[in-house]
Amino acid sequence: DDPVATFVRRAGRVLTGRGFAEAVNYTLRSEAELARSPGDADTKPFVVANPLAVDQSHLRRSLVPGLLQTLRFNQAHGNPDTLFFETGRVFRAEGADVFELVSVGFVIAVPENARAWKSREAPDFFAAKRVVLDAAASAGVVVRDETFRRIESSGTIWQTGHAAAAGSFKEGFAIEVGLVDLAYARSLGIDGPVLAGSFEILPERLRQSGGLVRYKPVSTFPAATRD
Repeated sequence: DDPVATFVRRAGRVLTGRGFAEAVNYTLRSEAELARSPGDADTKPFVVANPLAVDQSHLRRSLVPGLLQTLRFNQAHGNPDTLFFETGRVFRAEGADVFELVSVGFVIAVPENARAWKSREAPDFFAAKRVVLDAAASAGVVVRDETFRRIESSGTIWQTGHAAAAGSFKEGFAIEVGLVDLAYARSLGIDGPVLAGSFEILPERLRQSGGLVRYKPVSTFPAATRD
């Protein structure tokens, strides 16, 4: 089986198993949305020569902006779902070259006026980080905590100082996770704060490793839910 297809399937199972609903968005996005996406501010390498619509003029660099639009649409129509994910292709530039990566992205809305029959602890950065690490593990990628670095740059999709990244283009994969910029979320008409994350990997790395997750012995000290 194709390692890319295997990874997409496994990642989808990880997210659906955590209660996420799958979304499918267009690969072509608007330039304004692309400017908020991770990567260099230059959008020229991603422009389509003859776009069919103004809001479909550029190749996407991240799945998160499209998922924010999905979240906004569902909130506007009274859909109580707050967890969405997507798998698909994204594009990154390095010099004059544009590379195609396989990605898994997700958003977690935390509505301020949410009501539920049973109160639960609100999701936070560490909950979002756990989701993105599980998605990476489905590709056989293990990321150590100390490799994460804070995202400090303003003007991106992330709230300054409340997001982190790991990996690099040279390593063949990249992770970004954290709190979406509050002002940007409000400008989209989204209620409450939003956590998001994405894992991107080069198809070549998946094919080299076979995309396999090796079996690990079951721990002799299973987790206890009650002491």
